[in-house]
Amino acid sequence: MTACGYVKILSDKMTPSMQKFDKPGIFQHDNNPRHTAKITQEFLWRKKVKIMTLQGMCTDLNLI
Repeated sequence: MTACGYVKILSDKMTPSMQKFDKPGIFQHDNNPRHTAKITQEFLWRKKVKIMTLQGMCTDLNLI
């Protein structure tokens, strides 16, 4: 999936879901390139979405 595909999913699914709540929420994603792409960041900024970014690979959860 590309960043454009990710933004389409956010537009189709996340935006309507967040509008159902009276209070603003926090959207969580990791540092995957499609999450940090300029098009994604601009979309989230335009929608005034608060973001919590997590590490993509948390070393304390890695079994290796």
